[in-house]
Amino acid sequence: MAYSKQPPRIPVEGDARHIHRVEEALSRAEIRFRIVGGMGSGGRVWGHATFEVDSLPEARKHLRCAGFLESPEGQYVLVDSENGWKIRLL
Repeated sequence: MAYSKQPPRIPVEGDARHIHRVEEALSRAEIRFRIVGGMGSGGRVWGHATFEVDSLPEARKHLRCAGFLESPEGQYVLVDSENGWKIRLL
C-alpha cells in the first residue's frame, strides 16, 4: 500500500510567502486584519505569524480555500501548504 500523505515541509527562515498569501486571501474576502505577532523588524518571520481578524470563521474559511491546511494545534492555527509555515488567527 502506498503512503499517500505528503511529508511535512521544513520552513526556511526568511520565507515570508505565507504572510503575503494570508494578506491576499483576507483582502480579497474583505476581512479586516492586522499582524500582531511573528514578524520582526525588517519583515523577518519567527514562530507563528499571528493575525488578528474581524471574523475568525470567515478568515479560516477563506484561508482554507487559499490552500492553508488544518493544524492539530487548534482550530485557528493553519499551515501553509506551500512552505509549511504556520499562522494563527485571533
